Amino acid sequence: MYLSRPFRVFPLPEPPVIEAVLAELERDAAFAAGAPFVELAAGFLAENRAGEVPVAPPATAAELAARFAEPMPRAGRPLDEVLARIRREVLPSAIRLSHPMYLGHQVSAPAPAAIWSEVLTSALNNSLAVR
Repeated sequence: MYLSRPFRVFPLPEPPVIEAVLAELERDAAFAAGAPFVELAAGFLAENRAGEVPVAPPATAAELAARFAEPMPRAGRPLDEVLARIRREVLPSAIRLSHPMYLGHQVSAPAPAAIWSEVLTSALNNSLAVR
């Protein structure tokens, strides 16, 4: 078997670049990096249970889509920035399935234990494609 055109080999990044990326991944793997996400999720559930916020967002689908109509970033963003954006732009627009006034026919609220176990499931990253 042969290639009809030359195979282009891209050089690996320099070791300092690789080490910087690995250091960032290590920081993101620490409990201190994940705790604010768990705190945000727990706060979201508590806010829903209190029933003092609307079940559905007041914005239209077009308004919500416009909020995120931007090019993908060329590099990762700091977790603090990601959390701030989730807090500011995602959570207020979420349909609150665990709100006491939510009535779901086919979509039910997630069980809190399922939410917390999802963190572990994601960390394991088990794929059905691997035996």
